[in-house]
Amino acid sequence: MKKMITMLLTLLLLAGGMVEAQQQKQMNTAGNTNASFMPAKQSVKPSVRPERHGLEQLQSLLSPTSVTLFTEDFSTGITNWTIVGDGQGAWSQSNSNLAGGTAPELLLEWTSASQFDGTSRCMSPVINTTGYTTLALNFKHEIGLYTPGTTSYKLCTTIDNGTTWLEVWSVTPTADVLEAKNIMINNAHVGNANFRFAFVFNGDTYDIWEWAIDDVTLFVPDPHDLGVVAITPNFVQSGATVTPEVTVQNFGTNTETTWSVTLTDGGSYTSTVNGTSIAPGATSEVTMGSWTPAIGEYTLTATVTVASDGNTLNDELEITVNVMDVVSAFAWNATGWGTTDAGPINIILPTGTLSQITTDEGSFIAGADYVNNEIYGIRYSESGNSPLVKINPTTGIVTTIGGGAPSLTGFAYDVTTGTAYVMDFDGVLYSINLNNGTVTQIGGSYTSAIALACGGDGTLYAVSVGTDDLATINKTTGAATVVGGLGVDIGYAQDIGYDRDNNILYGTLYSSEGGLYTINTSTGAATLITTLDDELTGFAVPYTVSGPIATTLTPAADAPNVAIDATVSATFNVPIFAVDLTGITITPNPGSVSASINGAVLTIAHADFDYNTTYTVNIPEGSVDDGTDENGTDITWSFTTMLDPIACNTPSDIVVSNVQEFEATVTWTENGAGASWNIAYGAPGFNPASGGTSVVSNTTQFTLTNLTDNTQYELYVQANCGEGETSEWGGPVAFKTKKDCVPITTIPFEEGFEGDVFPPECWEVVNSHSSPTSNWHISAGSIGNGAEVLWSDDSMMDEWLISPKFDFSAVTSSIELSFDIMMSYTWMVENEGADLFVKTSTDGGNTWNSVWREEDLGYFENWTYYNPKVNFNHLMGQSNVKFAFHFYGNDGAQTVIDNVKVDYATGIREVDPNQVKIYPNPSDGIVNIVATEASHIAIYDMVGKLISTHRVDAQEVLTIQQASGLYIIKVETEKGISSYKLVIK
Repeated sequence: MKKMITMLLTLLLLAGGMVEAQQQKQMNTAGNTNASFMPAKQSVKPSVRPERHGLEQLQSLLSPTSVTLFTEDFSTGITNWTIVGDGQGAWSQSNSNLAGGTAPELLLEWTSASQFDGTSRCMSPVINTTGYTTLALNFKHEIGLYTPGTTSYKLCTTIDNGTTWLEVWSVTPTADVLEAKNIMINNAHVGNANFRFAFVFNGDTYDIWEWAIDDVTLFVPDPHDLGVVAITPNFVQSGATVTPEVTVQNFGTNTETTWSVTLTDGGSYTSTVNGTSIAPGATSEVTMGSWTPAIGEYTLTATVTVASDGNTLNDELEITVNVMDVVSAFAWNATGWGTTDAGPINIILPTGTLSQITTDEGSFIAGADYVNNEIYGIRYSESGNSPLVKINPTTGIVTTIGGGAPSLTGFAYDVTTGTAYVMDFDGVLYSINLNNGTVTQIGGSYTSAIALACGGDGTLYAVSVGTDDLATINKTTGAATVVGGLGVDIGYAQDIGYDRDNNILYGTLYSSEGGLYTINTSTGAATLITTLDDELTGFAVPYTVSGPIATTLTPAADAPNVAIDATVSATFNVPIFAVDLTGITITPNPGSVSASINGAVLTIAHADFDYNTTYTVNIPEGSVDDGTDENGTDITWSFTTMLDPIACNTPSDIVVSNVQEFEATVTWTENGAGASWNIAYGAPGFNPASGGTSVVSNTTQFTLTNLTDNTQYELYVQANCGEGETSEWGGPVAFKTKKDCVPITTIPFEEGFEGDVFPPECWEVVNSHSSPTSNWHISAGSIGNGAEVLWSDDSMMDEWLISPKFDFSAVTSSIELSFDIMMSYTWMVENEGADLFVKTSTDGGNTWNSVWREEDLGYFENWTYYNPKVNFNHLMGQSNVKFAFHFYGNDGAQTVIDNVKVDYATGIREVDPNQVKIYPNPSDGIVNIVATEASHIAIYDMVGKLISTHRVDAQEVLTIQQASGLYIIKVETEKGISSYKLVIK
């Protein structure tokens, strides 16, 4: 399981603000919000929280017969309230309804301008409570956390205008809160004419998004008032016997000893249980009689009865209970932080139990669904298209099909039509071809769409991470119709999946933590089933499939170069029988089409196909059965036949490589009777039949010469087939020659990467990773811009940033390279995730020698800029010099280079490593350190904590003893500082 270390960010996993920046792995360079569809991997907090709809309207717990002493809905502002302590300016009237009331409301909101770390009290006006001994405070509130478990929320009272306080209620939540609260107050302050209460925040507001409060009422509770506040369970496994529990709360002022609860399912089950003594403000969980329901949906109704109940509005509560078989669904752990590693898992519905299928730390599966008995989905790509993939439900192995579109977040399959859909983050709906991943845009604009699912009746559902609601999606236009708010502040990658057999929409939603939810398709409200340690995407729920399923198609869907006499067949998962084979077609019709069955294989005979033609096969719904059920959908696929081998076909696979200042090499594939080839090249947009420069080649490889440097070209290739016959032109293929750069002779040379073009003129990048963010690219540097490589997945990064050419033939004094560098010691050195080399070449970049690597810095702080100097004296007198920054590894987080400078060497030089001896190293505990000069020696552990310091004379042996672990030894003399790694076994 990958451990995420501190201070990481940028769009890429690791949630900004979960547990001390979630302990991550990238520094933020792009203010992302939790409306991102990336996994939670960010650690610099966005300046503005994403917009979202108001949360569900909560019912008040207030009795209509109660004596009310004070009410506040904040419609007239907060001028009557007093802010005591920290947070002046942080509380405000807000035109929002996050707390579940009606706008406006009271809001303590984090902003960079009002951030504080301390205690802030929002104190009410004075309330005369003379003559009363017990009060109740009713209010609605919502807490939106950025870092769970670090902030406290309290209710306190005062009678001396805030000089002294009594605490009534306190909570330190580890998840977002949305509730209507009823709190009994019977402390020594009740009965005073100068009574005031305060909502109290304690902590750092950086760790929250907001605390919203509304509909505040201070009242005298009824003497007798019991209310039902909860019923469990929400789900029952078929065949199981359960004992439901009903939670009752005493909202009155008297201790109740004689009361009862009745629970019924509206049918044969009714249970009545007498309660035990329950004090004011307390709750009691009542265990009801055993219940063994059959599969189905039930409404459980609980009713509490107590004599002289002054508030009957809260006496009854209803919940919906689903009784169902356990389902083993599929999901993808996007981060690997919790109970399972990154990759495919099984999740048991409805319990939420997780089990690992296999580990896969590649890009996560953004959305998935079952298609009959197979799983298809979309694999996230940070740049370019997110491709269609197929996932083995048993092994978890992912096979890339391809196609797709950028920023896809949802995938769903419509069992009623056999159509697959995808949706992107902007809410645009597409249909997608399951054979090749080709998408067809439908439309729509459901902003910040994060997930897509399809019901058994063909209804498409989507969820927005920006507005926190559920919507239905029109399959013809893509238009979204909002059903309602989820009541959950979701953020980052997650998914929804539809259980078609039980007609339940589930969500693996993620807020400040993960959770398995059911989502009401009529209201949009999400109900938490269980919390999850993991952030789950690619959520797919299997369903019962009836009738035979085609498992193998021949030729394969979208196969190219198919023989003209190829066998056409469909192999099913079971033996099949003919129902009506007359509707089976091949289009265009090759002639003599007929179908036959042998066991599980349906074969379609035909006359020979034409060359270079695309054919479509269709086996209609109801053509065959398995002895009971017919095939439920059309089986349709296409393929393309081969080119005529004796025809004059167009060359293909044209590639231009080894592009230099004045030449380039072109290769291609001949597909027919071509014996020689015409090559035409010129400015972009030229006509190869009448313009540009033409040459003839007798082989399928040719080197173009006499090109112009720093110039954009297009190129075409045409086959000559004899007797004046030529093919169509293949192309164009674009390429650009390198600039013919004059070697640099002037010292000092500086590059700060501040230009509009990257790489700068005469610099070169050589990239290996498929993601542009993992290639060298422009980013924020130590001052202005810098050059950055950034981890995006576990693929190897072999990334080169190569300097212009230098001529040092006239240099006779010492020279050196200096540069600013920021990276992670944890990921680069301690975890050995990657290396950053400085390499030099004296033959213009043909061969390279390493002269520096990041470990030469010794111990360094994560995400802190350093300015190393690298001796370049070995390059003096050389006339064809280049240097390069070479990043090599697959887990190095982030590296930024800036302010590169080649200059004459000045100042203090580093200690020669040979002047310090540390032995034995590794050691079993006792280590000797000898320096050739008087030195100050400091010993640090691997998190930078100073262990001890020592002063030694030249050649004095320092003997130390340390516990097992990794240490950094820093040796400082008048000539400089050097650092060394020490290993104690």
